[in-house]
Amino acid sequence: MAITITADRENPFEIFESLNATGLALEEADLIRNFLFMQVPLEEQASFHNSHWETFEGLFEAREPYEQLPATVFYRSYLMRNGSYCRDKATYVEFKRQHSTGGLSPVEQVGELRRFAKFELWLRRPALYANTGLSGIATEIQSLDTTTVHPLLLNLLDREERRVIGREELLGCFRDIASFVIRRAICGESTRGYGRLFPDAIRALHVNARQDLQHFLLENRWPDDASFLPALVEFPLYKRARNKCRLLLEKLERHFGGNEQVNLDQLSIEHVMPQTLGDDKQGDSWRAALGQGEWRTLHERWVHTFGNLTLTGYNAELSNGSFVEKREAFAESRVALNRHFLDLEDWNANTIKERGFMLARVAAQLWPRPPGGPVYIPPGPTAAEQPESEAPSGEEGVRVAHRGRGQLSVKVRWSLLEKAEPDEVICKRTSALTLAEFLGRLIRVLDGPVSDGPVLKRLTRMRVSKGFPLSENPRDFLNPARRQPYSHALVPGTALYVCTNTSNSDKVSDIHRVVSVLELPDGSVEVSLALNSILEQLLA
Repeated sequence: MAITITADRENPFEIFESLNATGLALEEADLIRNFLFMQVPLEEQASFHNSHWETFEGLFEAREPYEQLPATVFYRSYLMRNGSYCRDKATYVEFKRQHSTGGLSPVEQVGELRRFAKFELWLRRPALYANTGLSGIATEIQSLDTTTVHPLLLNLLDREERRVIGREELLGCFRDIASFVIRRAICGESTRGYGRLFPDAIRALHVNARQDLQHFLLENRWPDDASFLPALVEFPLYKRARNKCRLLLEKLERHFGGNEQVNLDQLSIEHVMPQTLGDDKQGDSWRAALGQGEWRTLHERWVHTFGNLTLTGYNAELSNGSFVEKREAFAESRVALNRHFLDLEDWNANTIKERGFMLARVAAQLWPRPPGGPVYIPPGPTAAEQPESEAPSGEEGVRVAHRGRGQLSVKVRWSLLEKAEPDEVICKRTSALTLAEFLGRLIRVLDGPVSDGPVLKRLTRMRVSKGFPLSENPRDFLNPARRQPYSHALVPGTALYVCTNTSNSDKVSDIHRVVSVLELPDGSVEVSLALNSILEQLLA
């Protein structure tokens, strides 16, 4: 049923607003449109619509391959363009406030909205705006799935158009933002505060926009290489951040490919070691490569990591094939990333990690972080992420998640140990996990494929932590007061646990004791606590 109501000498848009006050659910964009039309005399509304509003509103329509742009989301980013935060449900109220203080006529207001909507379209539909010179970096920003950064980007694009900053400074700011978001995502930082963080960044921009922005981002936990590299090597990139995974692989392909580029749109992400190991000859070959005793643990840990991923145009054909079959296919590939596999005989946890470090070093150069700023300490686990055996107990057995004040870091120089492994920094989410990972790495690298090698034997005999040796049964770490085991962690790659219910200084002493017992060369292992560096800065 259609009903027409004629309102003589009444503004229908005022009636619309009063009707909405009864609680009819409408988009904030509908209320903003109605508000602007209320400012236009009744006899001029048709002309205002045809000459100004229709053109502006048409910008949001769907254009292949993009869907219709949500106008309300744009309005909120626009309202925060100068650094004032706007709640999602307060968009209409904030628009009315800014319009009344801005002193713009409806025509002028639509003109300004159209100018900023143009910037929003560059960010949302970069493939359609290659002529702006921003398509590449805008595509990169879009792949980060972080639209909360748009108020800051709108501000920077506005500055560049008004020639307050130059094009190179603008691109530099975009690259810094991309590095900040990527590094934080890999290091496990929360995105929850981004809605307020990026508007706050706008207020920090003064004379030198890029320098001011870098200083602000450094003060807000921009991970450094010491944390980013090991985190990227072990992060399940394909499983946890599919879009970022694609972005990293494509950018590395462009880096390695040089002038001989392939069509990246025709490529898909390939797991070199397959996601599923079948009960067939190919599956048997992968299990043998990983080691029959620990293949399941190693497969789960490394299959989705950076080192095991590449790009290929024949993902379906490769499927769950053996490494030999895949290496033959890679030999025919024009994808530069695949050259790495041609001279390898095996593909296992060690070679995955080795390639992961190589790629991570390049990624750190492609998304650099400037020097300076506070010492970056990786976040501790949330209550949901913290392993049960690692969670400290409070009253009545309630586990308490916390961020350790001192972050344990262990640097291992494998070259001094005469091992063909890249030197590495082990720094996990908690000091307990760092200790366990360090012990596991020593066992796996120094003992090699021997399941019961000399390093493992010596570590199981010595008292590593709180007077306990490594043990297959956590009940051996019994707390007599509670009749429950002290907190403990699994040593990766083994069936052993290490007691972790000790202070950071005790863990440092434990690591020094291990180095001494194993008679490792001077300088091969360095232990540090990030807290020491912070205290030194505060006391300086």
